[in-house]
Order: sequence, then C-alpha cells, then structure tokens
Amino acid sequence: MFSRFADSLRSALRESLPGAEAHALMAPLSASMAERMALMHKSDPRKGSVLILLYPDKGEIFILLILRAKYDGVHSGQVAFPGGKMEGTDKDLVETALRETEEEIGIPRGDVSVLGTLTELYIPASNFLVLPVVGTAPERPQFRLKKDEIETLIEVDLPGILNNPVTAKKTIRLADGRHREVPYYNISGHHVWGATAMMISELRAVLNKKA
Repeated sequence: MFSRFADSLRSALRESLPGAEAHALMAPLSASMAERMALMHKSDPRKGSVLILLYPDKGEIFILLILRAKYDGVHSGQVAFPGGKMEGTDKDLVETALRETEEEIGIPRGDVSVLGTLTELYIPASNFLVLPVVGTAPERPQFRLKKDEIETLIEVDLPGILNNPVTAKKTIRLADGRHREVPYYNISGHHVWGATAMMISELRAVLNKKA
C-alpha cells in the first residue's frame, strides 16, 4: 500500500504545483506573498532546503516534523521540517536536505527515496530561499537527535495533516519588532505557522489533488 502511495505522490509532484496559491492560504497577510517577492528581489537570499519525510508505521503513513531547540535566532523554538543552508560541498539542494536531516536527526541519506520537490519559498526573517524536498523511508527510521539543535520530534499521521482545519489565528511578534496576525495549524498541540505551515498547505493541496 505504501509503495503505491509513494508512486502516486511522485507522479503528482511532476505535475503543475499549486505554489503561491497554496502558500497564500497560510501566509501572515493576503499581501504578504507580494511582499515576499519584492523583498527577495531586493536581497541576495541564501539557499537552503528541508526534507518532508513520509514513512509507514503500524499501518499508517506518518509525516515528520521537528521542534527546534531555543537559541539566539529568528526560528528559535519553532516547529519545522529538518533541513538547513546549502554548503559548498553539496552538489544540489536535494543533497542539502538529505545531509542536514542526517546531521540533525540521524537518518542516513541512503535510506531516503526522493520523490520530488514542492515550490521554493522565500523566508524574509532569515533571508533564505528554501526548497522543500519530498521523500520517503521504507519504515519508521531509527532517530538520533542532535540535542543542541532539536528539542523533540513530532510524528503526525496523514489524516492529522490532511484533515487539520485552520481554526484560528494568533498574533506573533516578528523579528523586526512588528506584530502580525497569522493563521496556524494545531498539530499535536503545537501551533505551526509561517513557512512550515505554508509548505504543509502546498503538500495538502498536492495530496488532496492526488486523492
């Protein structure tokens, strides 16, 4: 069953992606997508990528999120996908996502089958242009967390992603001191907002279209 799911998702990722339309559903403001593009063109963003990993366990399909440890930075204590910045030794952004995931949570890059990618997303707070890479593992991985970077793992079954309504908004303080009302997903008791929520929104659109 999982192999059929993976094959179907791989095919869906090769089709036209919902991109900005899906991102806008979870963006802080309706105008923020235009703001992001304007800021990106003014700056010279750093390149990075994250891994959206799906795997079977106990008859269900799970998606992996992480809770970042608290540190002196704009993404301190936030829910995210594993990943980070591209290094000069990485041949491409797919390798970046696999390397960073191995370093952060201990999944050997050879255990991940890459299905494709979602739409790149610019993150103004850290000036990163991030590529979400979608991959699968054949079974629940043996995790080994880099504790100074990762506080805990958040394993969410597929219905917890697909059927998760946007039920509320909350006011957050941005890195520049401004306050902004943002939509969020409540996932396992965590408020998931910003770039991660926007990536989840696009993944949901792809999976719902596939279904």
